[in-house]
Amino acid sequence: AVLRLKQSTGGLAVSVDGNCRFSYLEPRMGAMMAVSEACRNLACSGARPIGATNCLNFGSPENPEVMWQFIETVEGIAEACRKFGTPITGGNVSFYNETNRTPILPTPVMGMVGKIDDLEHRLQSHFTHQGDQIYLLGETREDMGGSIYLEQLGFPLHGPCPTVDLEQEKALQDQLLELIQRDLIESAHDLSEGGLAFALAESCFLLNCGVRTDVSTHLRPDYLCFSESPSRVVVSVTKQREPDFLESIARFPATKLGEVGGENLAISINSKIVVSVSIEELFGIWDQALDEVFSGA
Repeated sequence: AVLRLKQSTGGLAVSVDGNCRFSYLEPRMGAMMAVSEACRNLACSGARPIGATNCLNFGSPENPEVMWQFIETVEGIAEACRKFGTPITGGNVSFYNETNRTPILPTPVMGMVGKIDDLEHRLQSHFTHQGDQIYLLGETREDMGGSIYLEQLGFPLHGPCPTVDLEQEKALQDQLLELIQRDLIESAHDLSEGGLAFALAESCFLLNCGVRTDVSTHLRPDYLCFSESPSRVVVSVTKQREPDFLESIARFPATKLGEVGGENLAISINSKIVVSVSIEELFGIWDQALDEVFSGA
């Protein structure tokens, strides 16, 4: 959400992020990834992170394993917040969250606030124009541990947990803010749960448009579509600004995915179609998911 400041051209952006699966697999890294994702989401909107809060949820601290999870989480948050310059201004710790002595997964939730110097340079997360070119900033690895994809396939929660390089993450966020300040991109969507396929679909919903992609890669198709590697963002750029955009990211890992258009989420990998689903169908599933949970469907 972007909040306009009184008597100012600037504004604030707020993000809330967390991933209990990663925190269970590796508490310190899971906490660092939660901080990184919160800051990345701010950068996608055109905001530079300036402060943070947290809500840390665990089982009984009398359990040595739970206490270890808590300590590792706090250390991970501290390390990441130092890198991004986001002091913790307050927070909450909730212990004894368990049933029949079975603790919940360690769940650190990060709240982050960022400053947008000029609201003219705020950015949307969804695609805005048919025909815009789509790029992926950042590197996709074979990061399937703790992923939504494996959960949907029925596999138990297991690692290895993806790892975030804080230097690379900071470089990505700085690159994004530069692109936004120079009006070189039309949208930016963070990649997190569900990976690339989810981000592309969500980017289509507001404009009610499709995407046509064809990616050359050595990765398995399901790895490319559903890997949850951190430090990645999908951006769209007009054809007119594409040369300047490419010049700006010349030293940054980036992959051209395709363009905005059509009615389907159409993903081709190495010239072979692996996904082709109508955006209308995907939006219906996404829009009704919470209703189905509460209805017991």
